[in-house]
Amino acid sequence: MKIIILSASTGGGHMSAANAIKEYFESKNCSAAVIDAIEYISPLLNKTLTEVYEYIAMKQPKLWKMMYKTSNTKAVNKLVSGINSVMSKKLLPLIEKEKPDAIISTHPFTTEMVSNLKSNNLVNVPLICVMTDYAPHRTWMSPEVDAYIVANSGMISSMADMDVDPKIIHPFGIPVDDSFYSKTDKKKVLEELSLDPNLPTILVMAGNGGLANVDKVYRKLQAIDFDFQIIIITGKNQKLYNRIKALAETGEQPKNKMKVMYSRISKRVPRNLRFRVRRKNQPAGNFKKTKVIYYTKEVEKYMNASDLIITKPGGLTVSEALACGLPMALFSAIPGQEEENANFLVSNNMAVKLGKNAAETIKNLLKNPNRLQNMKSSCEQFDKSDSLKNIFELTHKLTAKEKYYGKLVRDKIPEIIKSQGNTPETETLTPELYAKYLKLKVAEEAKEVSETATHAEEVEEIADLLEAVYALAKNANISPDEIEKARAEKLERRGGFDSKIFLKKVIFSNPKE
Repeated sequence: MKIIILSASTGGGHMSAANAIKEYFESKNCSAAVIDAIEYISPLLNKTLTEVYEYIAMKQPKLWKMMYKTSNTKAVNKLVSGINSVMSKKLLPLIEKEKPDAIISTHPFTTEMVSNLKSNNLVNVPLICVMTDYAPHRTWMSPEVDAYIVANSGMISSMADMDVDPKIIHPFGIPVDDSFYSKTDKKKVLEELSLDPNLPTILVMAGNGGLANVDKVYRKLQAIDFDFQIIIITGKNQKLYNRIKALAETGEQPKNKMKVMYSRISKRVPRNLRFRVRRKNQPAGNFKKTKVIYYTKEVEKYMNASDLIITKPGGLTVSEALACGLPMALFSAIPGQEEENANFLVSNNMAVKLGKNAAETIKNLLKNPNRLQNMKSSCEQFDKSDSLKNIFELTHKLTAKEKYYGKLVRDKIPEIIKSQGNTPETETLTPELYAKYLKLKVAEEAKEVSETATHAEEVEEIADLLEAVYALAKNANISPDEIEKARAEKLERRGGFDSKIFLKKVIFSNPKE
């Protein structure tokens, strides 16, 4: 099986999910390639979209929230779809070159592009969309998607309201690398970091795509009157790494706001006119030991060594924390998708939100180990460890070269299959087998009637059921008039079903021995 995984670098979570899928499929001896579709179409466009996204989401949150809400309407979403359709044709050479058996998309833009190509009969392979947030948004919804992989079962009804068939929605969870489900030796990791295995440990995710105002968060943590230790991952933010590391190594008290203000003002005053203020670097008496980590590919190691993580509620980081059974304290949520993620986690007792009283919230959590343990249990119960396995099996099913049906079908079905470019394998049944499979067909159609969800589906399935019944009667030399006569006689003797009577039980007056 050969697949391509299309994504985009607007937000690191999309690409991380794509890479996790790639590694798993390759471990199953399948060919898999991750392609940044926007970069492929136009590096300049990719750079522009990424920078615009980061600027609006981080610097203009109100504007981003408005864009998020308006793009969740049918009218605006249709406009976005139109733009994506223009770009979709530029993906066609790539798909034609790769000739995949299936396409997996982890970004709404790429999902829409491939859907458009399928709608125009330019691509004819299964399209699987992996959604990387904990609440649905209309930009993810495209008509030619064969299967949706979503974070949780609560999303199914919301997506059904957006005209998505619930049968193609699979709550497998957001895929993360299998390493996050492998428990590490917490004590050993902490000792390697020169930290105390007996102290509560808080992990702070900062740097690229992480918390803004990390210094502010760090000051709040240092001000908490409770003994714990801190791990801060700064990502590839060298300036932040140097700044936090210097502060952690010197053990300086967080700067007093008045002193900071004085310092800023004094720099604008001529040196000979400044007040002389004696300053000292005073080590804090309760300074929290801190380990600062630059960019690392071992995030799971530090998550498994921690008791609480402070992070933005990005879809992938959240999923990684859940895989590690790590309770979350959520900070700096981007309005829109991250707020939705946060609401889901808080409502399911897997996280708390940090506001103005962040320090007090964290202190209360650390002083209440039972509360932390309950949150940890909630995270562990939200078990999506089979996500990659389930995605693989679903993809394999959708790409199967052959499918065995073993059932009686309508006379024109083989012609329809041929018109779709496929080859049906059929045989003509003997009279005995024909009678047998007619009865099975009636049972099959009756079952499908019971599973209908809409009026239109009911009409279709009841019509199929009647056709099977008439064929069964014809084969038994029973005319429609005979059936109607028998029906009318039975109606007279036993009534119909108009009264909606449901028989619960019968109490016998003279039960047999």
